[in-house]
Order: sequence, then structure tokens, then C-alpha cells
Amino acid sequence: MKIELNIMISKDSSLGVGYNLNSLDLFLFSDLQETYKNLLKEDNLLKLLEKTRKEEERLYGVALTEIQEDAKPYLPKVIGVSEISIFGDEQKETKENYETIRSFILKNKELKNKKVIVERQLLLTDVQKIEDLFNYFSNFDNVHVTLKGESTPVDLNKLRKIIEKIDEIVIKVNKTMFSPFEKAMYAYDLVRDRVYKKSSNENNPATSRELSYVLFGEEIVCLGFANIYNCVLQKLGIKSNVCYLMPSAGAKEGHARNIMYVNDDKYDIKGIYFSDTTFDAKRKDNNFLHSYRYFCKPYSFFKNEKYDEDYGLLLDDFEDLINEYIEKGALGISASNLKLISSYITLINQLSLLVDGKRIIGFPNASITKRKFKEKINNYRKLFSNQISAEKFLKALEVVRKEEYLNNPEKYPYGYEAFFLASLNSSFKFDYLTKEEKLLLAILGEDYHSDESVSKKFQAYVDKTDCGREAEQIKLVKVLREIESKKEGKN
Repeated sequence: MKIELNIMISKDSSLGVGYNLNSLDLFLFSDLQETYKNLLKEDNLLKLLEKTRKEEERLYGVALTEIQEDAKPYLPKVIGVSEISIFGDEQKETKENYETIRSFILKNKELKNKKVIVERQLLLTDVQKIEDLFNYFSNFDNVHVTLKGESTPVDLNKLRKIIEKIDEIVIKVNKTMFSPFEKAMYAYDLVRDRVYKKSSNENNPATSRELSYVLFGEEIVCLGFANIYNCVLQKLGIKSNVCYLMPSAGAKEGHARNIMYVNDDKYDIKGIYFSDTTFDAKRKDNNFLHSYRYFCKPYSFFKNEKYDEDYGLLLDDFEDLINEYIEKGALGISASNLKLISSYITLINQLSLLVDGKRIIGFPNASITKRKFKEKINNYRKLFSNQISAEKFLKALEVVRKEEYLNNPEKYPYGYEAFFLASLNSSFKFDYLTKEEKLLLAILGEDYHSDESVSKKFQAYVDKTDCGREAEQIKLVKVLREIESKKEGKN
């Protein structure tokens, strides 16, 4: 059993316990510091809890700590606890909490050789909180934080390196005057410029999944790609999250991709989209830059895959059930529907956090009117099904690829042919293709680029829309300058 000691920094005095079959959480409040020292020496937690109750009765006239009878079988010896979490009071400012936590660590020398976690669910976009972390704890090599989506706590030195590595991508994208959709595309190209490689350490799968490993090594799988892209998008100001998919019947393992909310006035794009950097990732050469098959697609594009997830619930009709829940709360829902409504509420809140930045529906009581809920859910359904047109994709690609080409012409394909191949391998639907040609394209993918009639149609399309014209001019100027430079070198 894993033991986690959680110290809650609060003026209230108590020691509590929470448990389940896999973990034991102890909640010890800061003013009982002598109790904490005893905890590290105590062989039997039950005896310690009884001592705490007696101490509370002496101090306050009543025992505040409750010991549940069914918890007793799960209370092991805690003398060997090595990982301790110290959390602040949510009602206080971050700096005040950090000051209290820092003081507590300094007073309790027993913590010196313990892994101390002072933040859970930290986001790399929590810029001020991270700055305060470094200000208060930079001299503590045993202080760790847990980033959202990461299971392995990292020390502050590693946190700094993670931020610097993510910021290398973010700074490169932000140097441009790109719109949100263009930024998402540029970041997509940068993140997927890695070859998928499973972890060589079977005992530690985190080496190919979590930021503290994948940013600094060669091993990376789907969750590693998704974690990096998610952090980059968030720091670019694009709301996103990692979408975890469980294996369905016949599939050997799960998968991870990104869900993102794109709101771009330049292209009149507003919707919830999924992107999969893993499926479009580099193989051996740079041909991956021709493919945007899994970039910014609506849910319908992915829904028939071999993975199970709850997003399909949004498309189902739950109006009668949700109205019943809004009226009666969880206690009024039958046991058979309670699990379903719980999954539905979780999904809705994930989407509302993505779009509106807050949860809109509570549990076990709804805390929303029927009218307001219907208004919100209709909006999310619309955002969920908005498709990005092929023309908008191609216009954005021309802008992004120009920047990429000018920075590294040897690597990034540019011009008519590059745009043609990208259009064939983007899964965006171009109007110049017939239904039969679209079907063949969906089946054959890149191999279909040799079809002469399609090539001519695309050439006519780009000529009509001016797409690629500037690209060819820039390429010509660059070639002429290189020729001129070689001539001057000979002279």
C-alpha cells in the first residue's frame, strides 16, 4: 500500500485520515507540530490517532479527530513514510501559504530527507505561482511539485528545465504575428517532429510519456506527444487538454490525443477540435510535413476508431434525464442512470472548462436552470461539430509554411507541389474534387497524388485563389540570390 502524508496548513487543529484500497492519506494540521514529529517515529497509527484525540480533548475540550472503524484494517505502520505533501489554505493568497509551508519545513528538521510536495495539479501557465515557488523554495532540493497530467513529482530544478524546453517552442511560435489557428498549426509541426519510440524501461513507462522524460530523451509515445502539445497550446493562449482513450474490443492498448478550443477571427474559425500529433508524427524523413490528416478535426472524424471515450455522449439526447436531475438532484436519479448521468456531467464540465473556463453543472445537485443548460449544451454541440474548410486550412498553411521555409528552406517543403501534397494528405474536403475522387483520396491518401486529372484541378484551384503564387515568387528570389552569391564568391 502506498502511504501519502498530507499536511494541511490551516489554523484549525486536527489530524484526520482518508483511505481507499490503494492509498492512505493522513491530514495533519500545522499547529500540531509535536504530533507530526511523533508520527514519523510511531509504529502504529491507531495509537497515534488515539493520542491525538486525547490531546485535542485537553486543548479544546472535545476530540475533533474521528476514527472510522472500517478504516482501521487499512491503517499500516507509517514510520517509513518517504513522500509528504504539504498544502496551503485555499482561502489564503499563494505567497502567504508558501511562507507558512516554508516555515513549517524549516521547523521540522525530520523533513530534510523526505520528498516534500508543495503543489499538485500545477499548470505551466501558472506563471505567478511558479515565480513564487522559486522565490520561496529554490534553496530546498527536496521540494517537489506535481504537474497536471503527470504522475511523477519533479523537483524545482527539473521544473525550471521543463519550462525552458517548452518555452523554446512557445517563443519560436510567438515571434510571429500568427493568428490562433496558425499558431496551433506551427506548434503542431514543431511538436510532431519526433519519431515514435516506446520506452526501453518496462518498469518505468513514464520515460516515454511524461514531460520530465520526453522533453530530454528520444523515447516518446502518444501520451508524451499529447502532453507536450497540450502545454505548448496552453502557453500560446489556446485552451486545450489531453484526451485519454481506453482500448475497445480488439485493441491492445489505449491512446492519447489533444482536444482544443480554437477561436480565430482571422479565419472565422470557432470550434472544439481534436488533433493527434502521434498519427502525423515523423517517421524517418521530413515527408511527415506533407500530412495534416489528424490536425484540427471535429469529433466525427475520430469517433469510429478503435478507442472508447465519453465524448460521443454529447451527441446523444439526454434532455429528459438531465431535466430530471436538475429538478431532483442525484438522490432523485435511479441507480441504473446514476453512473450514466455522472459520466455526462463530467464530460459537460470538461467542455465548459475548455470553452467558458468554469464548470457549469454541479454534483450531486445541478446548480443550473433547464433553460440555461439547454442554451449551453446547444452551443457546445455546435462547437463540437464545426468543421474547418479546406480553403481555410490551405490559406493558413501558406502563411505558416512561409515562416518555416524562410527559417529553414532545406527542411520545409514550400510551393505548389508542397501545398498539393498537403491538401491530399490533410483530410480537409476541397470543393474542386468530385465525390469519387474524394473517396479514392480517402482510400489511397498520398499515393493518389500521381493522378494527373486531380493535379490539374488543384493547379487550377490554386491559380484561381492565388494560393502558392507568392510561394513560387519567394522560392525564385531565393534561388536567384543563391546564384548571385555564388558568382560573387568566385569573383
